Amino acid sequence: MLLVAGALLCSAATRPVVMGTHGMAVSGHPLAARAGVKMLEQGGNAIDAGVAQVFAQAVLEFNLFGLGGECPILIYSAKDKKVYAISGQ
Repeated sequence: MLLVAGALLCSAATRPVVMGTHGMAVSGHPLAARAGVKMLEQGGNAIDAGVAQVFAQAVLEFNLFGLGGECPILIYSAKDKKVYAISGQ
């Protein structure tokens, strides 16, 4: 089972909360979080889930996205024990 949670600033009365033990996806919109969970359930990794969530969020809250946006990405490599920063500008 995977974990889906809404934005931290929203109350539990307005956002569904599901608890699990094998993964997690968090987004500002519950359907975007669900897109991330679905990607994980289909064998994708955390990066795949994150990309799925951004695409879903762009559709669900299109007023918050534009051509001049920015997408900072932090990836932790357990193998290298390093954090990599990617600028998505």
